[in-house]
Amino acid sequence: MIDAYWKRLDDVKLGGPTYLAPVIQQIAAYAEKEVSQCFQHYTIGLVIVDGIVNDVDNLIDKLVDVGNLPLSVVVVGVGPADFKLMVGIVSIV
Repeated sequence: MIDAYWKRLDDVKLGGPTYLAPVIQQIAAYAEKEVSQCFQHYTIGLVIVDGIVNDVDNLIDKLVDVGNLPLSVVVVGVGPADFKLMVGIVSIV
């Protein structure tokens, strides 16, 4: 996983506003693959953020929308930003 992170880091611009709802939508699209008795899966999305999330209301709506999927989303905050709001989202969703 760490190797994949470092490989993608060159392609990503860090900083600026952080919008997680579109990221959750992409993860959910992967988790929506057809499930049958012979083909079962569970998706875990790891999202690493380096600042405050700017689309909290949209993020909450999106998390509620995808709540029936075989999906868990782990959001990890890195750096000195205040991530208390993310803890609050967990209690709402």
